[in-house]
Amino acid sequence: MSALRFLYTITLGKDWEMRAIPYARTHKKLPTVLTQDEVLRLFAAITNLEHRAIVMTTYAAGLRAGEVASLRIADIDSVRVLIHVRQGKGGKDRLVPLSPALLGPLRDYYRAYRPRYWLFPGQDGERHINSRSIHRSLDRPAVAALGRSVNPHLLRHSCATHMLESGVVIRVVQGLLGHRRLSSTDCYTHVTREQITATKSPLDLIRRRALIVSRPPLEVADIIRALADCVTGIAGLAVSAAQRRVLHRLAACRTASLGGHIQKCDHGDCEHERIAYNSCRNRSCPKCQAAKRLQWFTARCRDLLPVTYFHVVFTAAPQVGAIALQNKRVIYGILFRAASETLLEIAADARHLGARIGFVGVLHTWTQTLLHHPHIHCIVPGGGLSPDGQRWICARPRFFLSVKVLGRLYRGKFLDYLGPPCANIAETLSPPEFSEVGREGDTQWNRWVDLQLPGPSTAPGRVTG
Repeated sequence: MSALRFLYTITLGKDWEMRAIPYARTHKKLPTVLTQDEVLRLFAAITNLEHRAIVMTTYAAGLRAGEVASLRIADIDSVRVLIHVRQGKGGKDRLVPLSPALLGPLRDYYRAYRPRYWLFPGQDGERHINSRSIHRSLDRPAVAALGRSVNPHLLRHSCATHMLESGVVIRVVQGLLGHRRLSSTDCYTHVTREQITATKSPLDLIRRRALIVSRPPLEVADIIRALADCVTGIAGLAVSAAQRRVLHRLAACRTASLGGHIQKCDHGDCEHERIAYNSCRNRSCPKCQAAKRLQWFTARCRDLLPVTYFHVVFTAAPQVGAIALQNKRVIYGILFRAASETLLEIAADARHLGARIGFVGVLHTWTQTLLHHPHIHCIVPGGGLSPDGQRWICARPRFFLSVKVLGRLYRGKFLDYLGPPCANIAETLSPPEFSEVGREGDTQWNRWVDLQLPGPSTAPGRVTG
């Protein structure tokens, strides 16, 4: 009809009578939208970082497929928390809020793909991705998660519906979506920046439904990601390849880069679902090992005897710590061997306790201030079995073993084991550095029996030994 009107009025210069030609009746249909749970399942089904970033950006900001494809890196303003949409439908620019829940996946995608100019570049890298590729990135995950196909414009409709359902003013939604009228998607209506930044994105709203697992304000992984460039810069000096791999695994733990799965409540009719990202399962990860640490601690608590427990700490001279940095297996093995033999030998001596004891030893290599300081914490019961194994011999009240005796024997054993088996290590060190290891005074090796830990029926107190 518009073409005919142009022909008559512009080309032929004739009058156009609007009532002379009736317009065809159009059928108005309500747009199909996804529920918030369906959006969650769709995100969980997308394993590719780039596709996940594209789909989440489309939904969180309510953009058209062409607007997502033409985004530039400079359009993501993380300081003002805005996304600049350039030349949208109708040739208008507009601003939409940048969801904090979207910023994390975008940063993960940027670290993995390192785009230069376009946020989502095409195969040649010179042009942005086309809209057809965005449609294809949704086909397979949508069918797998929802059993039907989903197009990018359906996500845009879902975004608008969820914002209206959450109470966002309809005029604000109109401006965010770039509509000239409430019933049209032709042009753009300006909305002030204060209104934009104060508007909650639907991605933030469904974050409460476990799209992003709740977490403390700061984690070890956050620090690693923040200092990733610094670690890379000094990798050849202080961080080995194995340590770099551990840092990478810790930074990726429970993020989209490792994939995820859906957890569903089977209690009654609840059927609540949430996304859980996979763990790295690295033995150095504080998040992955938290459950195992608690299980180990619970198992040790069940083994407690109804006696007083003592806390014994074995350490070494600072020069030994410098040697251990390059010879961890050898030095830490010597540390455990000297500590265990010292405890067993002194406790078995009839002049001190005269019993066979048991203990738990844990190696710590760093202090609370992150200084390298290898030492072993031993939890020792205040007593042991008699040599014939027929009775229990208790230690004196509030006293376990002599600190000076423990220190002198441990010092001798440690230096003895460090000598002949580690002659090749000594040759690589300067003579003053290695010779100072054996010249430490007794006061540097006598500081270990430190605290008295309570058993099931005792109270804590200081050790007077």
